[in-house]
Amino acid sequence: MWYNNHNMKKLIFGGTIILFLIASFAFAHIIGVFAGSTHKIAGWAWSENIGWLSMNCFDFGLNTCDTVDYGVDYNLNTGDVTGWAWSEYGGWLCFGSTCAENGLPKSPDEVAPVAKISDKGLLSGWANWTVLGQDGWIKLQGIPKVSPVGIKYNCANCTMLKTDVAPNYSCGFCFTSEASSGSGNICTDCTKCQNGRCDTCTQCYSYGLAVDYSKNKIAGWAWNRGAGEPAAGFGWLQFQGTKTTTVASPPFFETVGGDIYAQKGVGDMTQGATPSNIFNGMYLVQSNGEIINFSNQCQSTGNCDAPSGWVNEDPGFVGQVPKQENLYAGSFAKLDLKGLYAGQYGEVKKIETMADITQQLYGRVYYKTGDFELGGRTIPNSVGTILGAGTIIIKGDVYIKSDLKYSTNTASKIKNLASLGVIVLKKDDGTGGNIYISPEVKSVSGAYLCEGTVYTGTKTNQQDVPLEVNGLIVAKEIKLERNYRDQANNVPAERVIYDGRVISNTPPGFNEIAKSMPDWQ
Repeated sequence: MWYNNHNMKKLIFGGTIILFLIASFAFAHIIGVFAGSTHKIAGWAWSENIGWLSMNCFDFGLNTCDTVDYGVDYNLNTGDVTGWAWSEYGGWLCFGSTCAENGLPKSPDEVAPVAKISDKGLLSGWANWTVLGQDGWIKLQGIPKVSPVGIKYNCANCTMLKTDVAPNYSCGFCFTSEASSGSGNICTDCTKCQNGRCDTCTQCYSYGLAVDYSKNKIAGWAWNRGAGEPAAGFGWLQFQGTKTTTVASPPFFETVGGDIYAQKGVGDMTQGATPSNIFNGMYLVQSNGEIINFSNQCQSTGNCDAPSGWVNEDPGFVGQVPKQENLYAGSFAKLDLKGLYAGQYGEVKKIETMADITQQLYGRVYYKTGDFELGGRTIPNSVGTILGAGTIIIKGDVYIKSDLKYSTNTASKIKNLASLGVIVLKKDDGTGGNIYISPEVKSVSGAYLCEGTVYTGTKTNQQDVPLEVNGLIVAKEIKLERNYRDQANNVPAERVIYDGRVISNTPPGFNEIAKSMPDWQ
């Protein structure tokens, strides 16, 4: 599988064959498509006046989500921060627009309350202790200040500046004091960073908060004074997450039994940490670029069956997906479109809808110029002399609006095994070539070669359902958009399980690609 995701956040790959990732990760935002209510923030805050504040019902020692489901979330598309935190002595703390939805229509700014997150992770706007009403407003960011000269500490959300000849890191935020894991001024967009310290920042604030994506926690300070005299608020809140271990996590991805190869990088600054004892990768991870916020079981435990458990160097053979510009010749193999259209790999049949594709695939090549709706079928294994594999070629966009599965009936011969290949190409005018999976789809089967982008789909203001892909995906880019999170069972939002059919009963036209995939024993 060749895989890339500019907005990657979570994925499970299964099987024993490698996974190939092409182009750059940026999850990420993994890498930045997040939406809905998945309670991404974990950890604690401390007030000298009212004690501990929990950011998530799954914080260790509580686990109250079955009875009281609360948490703090952010949406990197809109920048909104919403949700609830809980203190035994201070009660409920709402964030941003959540406060307006619960009887607090105006913040001290005299406008509807909002809380925002920047691309670097900094928070701004308002939260509120609901028990105090208008005296409960907490300012999440202080006044702007010129960045002071000197070392900045406890830097987070760091990435390597790939344009530099020598390694040089940029960090999303840092603090001017080393004490308490985030004290003094909070600064953003910091450079010349090494080992959690930076020399230069473009902007600072007198105090403030930021999300450390690698830990799913908020760091820094926020202030609640209250309007009354004497001060009617609860005072300072220090967000540190140091009370105890937490188990809460945002949507995550994980490889199961497979290896990952990337041309330009794996993971992303905004990709959250996985649950305890769950790793993003299982065996070999190789990348031409940087590996960010990506945990590997082999590296962490030393239980490695692959030659190397963690490699951040040029693996030597990860290249481009076949596309028009290179005459459909990638680093692994050439896609023989002329041969496919000419019937060299199987009988050719022009189609308009799914109704034109036989239930058993018959070893045929089905093709259409124009957009195509795929799905709503269980593909059976064939019998006798009938071939079970088949390939669909679409020059346009493909829309998968309902489940597409393989039958569970037994195949007596390998050639009878149902094996679907789908090749999605751009139109002659350069448009199309994408796959759009509807957010209602739960299961997709087949080997997919996509010249453009694969979108896994997400619902608006609703909890997504998990998506499982049985097969593999070869694409320039994959955007993992599902926002599903099962905190109790740690179910992934997207899971891709390599089922081996592309090798055992190769769909027409996938022969060279299948033969060129490396293998480890």
